[in-house]
Amino acid sequence: MKQLIRLILFSSILLSLTGCNFSNDFSNEIDEDNPTKTKEDNEIPEIKTYKGEKLDLLVVGDKPTIREQKKISFTTIDVENLAKKSLDRYDAVVIMPEYLSEAAEKRYNKIYKQNKIPFFFVGSRAAHIPFVDNGEVTYETYADRVDESQNYISGLLYKEDIEKGYYAYKYRYQHDGENYVKDNVSSIYSNVFRTIDNIKSNQPLNHLN
Repeated sequence: MKQLIRLILFSSILLSLTGCNFSNDFSNEIDEDNPTKTKEDNEIPEIKTYKGEKLDLLVVGDKPTIREQKKISFTTIDVENLAKKSLDRYDAVVIMPEYLSEAAEKRYNKIYKQNKIPFFFVGSRAAHIPFVDNGEVTYETYADRVDESQNYISGLLYKEDIEKGYYAYKYRYQHDGENYVKDNVSSIYSNVFRTIDNIKSNQPLNHLN
């Protein structure tokens, strides 16, 4: 009988802990700037367009489709010219998917470290990891290892006054309760623009969006 009671108590504790972990993981996916659908919702909340100050961005690749045409100015640049161009007058650099492999080469890592503006990697399946690693591992290898499918954009901002040396950002696809919705990413860009504006204003940084 005592053994049966112990088994029942152990099962109850295990179920309780499992429930807490699920609740914590689920709540961690929800924040003010990047809401996701909860089990009680019937619709994915609409993320507001960016309405802050005008931003001047460099983009490696084709300009993305965004909602804030009057607020955001894109200047295109080849990835190899990042080292030749003064980046100080720009608010951030956006690197599009077809250039991630080249941008992850070790020779570009010092560019991300030396400049005091954020870099955003669109569609990176390896998050920011290949862009801070000084080794010889390729972007493709990291992408196969990490295989991040829930995040659309990852960001990186080096800061000398923090222990790790940089802030890392992740911007998730919205979730409909069953799947990640990947056919509308304009709201993700709106969140990226808000982050850039906060950095310009020297406001506290939220490293995971």
